[in-house]
Amino acid sequence: MLNVKMNSKVKSTISALFLTAFMLLTTAFTNAPSSTLEKCLDEQPNEIRECLGKTSKHITLSSCFEQVNTVKSNYLKENVREYCFYHISEFPNLKSCVGKARQFTDAENHDAALFNCYSQFESTIKKATCEAMSKMFRFPEKGRYLKSNCSNLN
Repeated sequence: MLNVKMNSKVKSTISALFLTAFMLLTTAFTNAPSSTLEKCLDEQPNEIRECLGKTSKHITLSSCFEQVNTVKSNYLKENVREYCFYHISEFPNLKSCVGKARQFTDAENHDAALFNCYSQFESTIKKATCEAMSKMFRFPEKGRYLKSNCSNLN
């Protein structure tokens, strides 16, 4: 009877060890960087420009935003979006600027990018477009602020 109890204890210990090892391996593989860009950013989190340069010789606005999709980490994705939005090149028009601004997942980044688009194209924005933009803000008070500026437009 004693051997049976020891065997069941040994079996449960071995089972626990295998389960722990399996969980550790699963975690290691699911948290592993998914792309060259993400691997580089894991090693050098403040070097987005350098890491993007390793993935492509010529970085355009669209290719930069495409690189976001190769990254698993939401935090790193947002950092790459921010870099692309503010540092790669100017937007050719309001529509493309707003389209990229809407890709931000963080509300603060999203609304700051929309304000940036408004500032870049303020001289060409009509009142109706301004009012439509004011409805895109995630923080209602920021949308109201922009809408109050829309009344000055034609």
